[in-house]
Amino acid sequence: MRSLLITPTARLEQSRHKLFNEINSLLNQQDIDLVIIAFREPQNQPIFSLSGIDAPVKGLSIKLHKRNSLLYMWKCLVSYNPDHILIGGYGLIENWVALIYAKCNNLPVTFWTGAGEDTTRSKSFFYYLLKRLFVNKIDSAITYGTNAQKYLEKLGMNPSRIHNAVNVSDVGFFKQVLGNHFNSLEMQNNIADLPRPILVFVGRFESRKGVELLLERLACLQNHQYFCYFIGTGTLSNKVKEYIDKRKISGKFFGYLPQEEVAKRLVESDVYILPSLNDPFTRTLSEALASGCFVLNSKNDDASYNLIDQGKNGFIFDPENSIQFDEYLQMVVNPEWERPSREEISQNLKYTVSDYAENIVDSIIQAIKNKPYSH
Repeated sequence: MRSLLITPTARLEQSRHKLFNEINSLLNQQDIDLVIIAFREPQNQPIFSLSGIDAPVKGLSIKLHKRNSLLYMWKCLVSYNPDHILIGGYGLIENWVALIYAKCNNLPVTFWTGAGEDTTRSKSFFYYLLKRLFVNKIDSAITYGTNAQKYLEKLGMNPSRIHNAVNVSDVGFFKQVLGNHFNSLEMQNNIADLPRPILVFVGRFESRKGVELLLERLACLQNHQYFCYFIGTGTLSNKVKEYIDKRKISGKFFGYLPQEEVAKRLVESDVYILPSLNDPFTRTLSEALASGCFVLNSKNDDASYNLIDQGKNGFIFDPENSIQFDEYLQMVVNPEWERPSREEISQNLKYTVSDYAENIVDSIIQAIKNKPYSH
């Protein structure tokens, strides 16, 4: 049998590569081959993770984020002749093309979703009806966290067909880097002349991620009070560089980094900050916690509610509440603030990629077993 995973990007998602590999291995044990269809990245998109991706990946885009035609996608689905389809999300037209193909061929469908009711982007009644229609056509679901599970139930899905997991990255890898890199000579040399604490932002430099809000709040602090790592790429990269170059803030722009270098920067950091305005469920939060970072994470990220224990490993905050944002920043840059133990923060993160993969595969098996189909 063959299962197709339909997702915007795969090679680009280095934090998911270990997960893809574990899903692939578990499916192979069930005599199911996994093939990944990445419709928003090209076939030549490089892979920077250490693990790589074991399953075949077909990139459909002309270039990164420049989509090919829907007809090309349809022909690709036909050529792979799948027995099952795993669809990652319902917000893009390609997700619907995959669903229509599955229904035309009477294939079982598993839905992989992360959006909760508050973090779903499209909240109009029209889109609500479309989502209900989509959910009504699927056979099983895997959700990123509890908020997504509750939203699927509200959209009309039977709870018995929903498998809830927690959308973590390869936390074992980040814990390993913590053990190897923390207080190493390399780390000591990297941070020797930097003000403390070291803050870190990891993600896309886009308005939706709250980058501009972070720049505004950091600019209210004195540069000697902190240092901030900025890791990622996006349309606001130049604005981040400008704030640093003009000494409006204290920090360093790293751009896009391989997974191992991201892990090292997290281990060197004291506090991870994500002031996102909308995030279904970030994986970088689990990476930061596995690295032992104390976290300040947005209330608009569903991951906050599964991974943060208020005050013990971080705080959930409203990034648009400048008073609250400033209070937390002033707290972590205060020399008298006693930072919770890095080792305890890391060790207390119990969720693993293996657990996540098992839930996903269970959901796939449920869809295949419970839907009679001819192919």
